[in-house]
Amino acid sequence: MSEVLDRAERFLREEVAPFAVEIDRDEAALGQALAGLGREGLLALKRPWEFGGPALPEIEFRHFQVAVARTSGALGFLQTQHQSAASLIAKGSNEGLQSSLLPLMADGSRLVGVGFSQLRRSGPPLVVAEEVQGGYRLTGRVPWVTGHGFFQEFLAAGELPDGRAVLGLVPLEDSEGVTVGPRMRLSAFEVANTVAVDLDSRFVPDAGVAGVQPRGWVQENDMLNVVLQGYFALGCALAASDLVLKSAERKSSKRLHAAHGQLVALADSLRAEMDEVAASKVGPPVKLKARARAISLAAKAAHVAIAAGGGGSVALDAPEGRVYREAMVYTVSAQTPDILAATLDELLGPG
Repeated sequence: MSEVLDRAERFLREEVAPFAVEIDRDEAALGQALAGLGREGLLALKRPWEFGGPALPEIEFRHFQVAVARTSGALGFLQTQHQSAASLIAKGSNEGLQSSLLPLMADGSRLVGVGFSQLRRSGPPLVVAEEVQGGYRLTGRVPWVTGHGFFQEFLAAGELPDGRAVLGLVPLEDSEGVTVGPRMRLSAFEVANTVAVDLDSRFVPDAGVAGVQPRGWVQENDMLNVVLQGYFALGCALAASDLVLKSAERKSSKRLHAAHGQLVALADSLRAEMDEVAASKVGPPVKLKARARAISLAAKAAHVAIAAGGGGSVALDAPEGRVYREAMVYTVSAQTPDILAATLDELLGPG
């Protein structure tokens, strides 16, 4: 294990896991946990060395995501928005933006979200971009932006007439050409403050444009990273297995101890498979299968945790219920028609 992962797991174990219930419900507790990741320098893990590193290798980055999801799904959900923004800026073409923002993103001095899920939708674009003198104007609704009240700004995606996508920095607060909607009522991660943002000819200067992505970029990116979201589901499965162990110890149940061992074995096997898939040049069917297996395991493990916890699992603040709801989110996160089909095949068999 690298020094970065070791530091991350220590922080998560000591300063996040004991407060997972509070973090799931209280914005201040979630903000404190996010700030803690910043103090540990863990908020821009794939940042290139020229901007401060630590340029964490892909597999180690994915293992970090497992560890965060295992301790607090809400924190995992919130921080990954910022990690994605840092990666997009680092891979972009705006050297000035890289130099000004990336050095501030690892410790949370500058917090940035993302808003590009609308590019996955078919039909007319929800947000259009118009090239003008000195930059672009963005108009439309960004339907899903997480982190209002936590992030100062976000990378909004607008589609140009030729299908390319502009990624530009926009304030995550009401301002000229920006109207932030109310916090969405969600069954999981509501504390992370997901909102819709309406843009009315919002001007983004060239200096605030992270890059212009080619037509079909998000679909290609989704396929390249199809297994990545599966690591959150894997973390959720391990969180559920931890709860099963607690129930086994509380009830002195040999059967529950055995169930815990079964879940850990399944998770270890799946992690090895996912690591192999992520490191190889396999085709989409293999990647989709691994993602679907992670979704299935998260749901199964969370269901086992509910059963092991008994009637107390349905209490509003029960960790079993929280993990069960998190499994639901990981089932549909960044879902595409191909991921849906693979999920159905895994859960029901080929139709």
